[in-house]
Amino acid sequence: IRLKRQKLDYWAVRLKHPQANIDLQQSKLKQVKQRLHSAMQSTLQKHKLQLSQQMRTLSAVSPLSILERGYSIATVEKTGQVLKHSDDAELGQQINVRLQHGQLVCDIKEIKHD
Repeated sequence: IRLKRQKLDYWAVRLKHPQANIDLQQSKLKQVKQRLHSAMQSTLQKHKLQLSQQMRTLSAVSPLSILERGYSIATVEKTGQVLKHSDDAELGQQINVRLQHGQLVCDIKEIKHD
């Protein structure tokens, strides 16, 4: 009976003065909000960094970046197939050479194998 009486007294005091409990819960809520905000900021920053790195990687291997560095891309006029080896070319074949600015249409007059 004494234990039940103590519990009853405890709850009676808490019900008479709920503001202390409200203040405590508001403080806990504020802390949780701050931790959530910090975690979201950290995650967002991490993803921004990853995206930036992926964009740099994509830019480095982009065909347009390759053209900007002075390289060109040769394709067979009829098929659009990229010429990677001189063995794939034929005498008299027409090819397109894509440059950073513009294209050249060329006829193959000589093939040299390295």
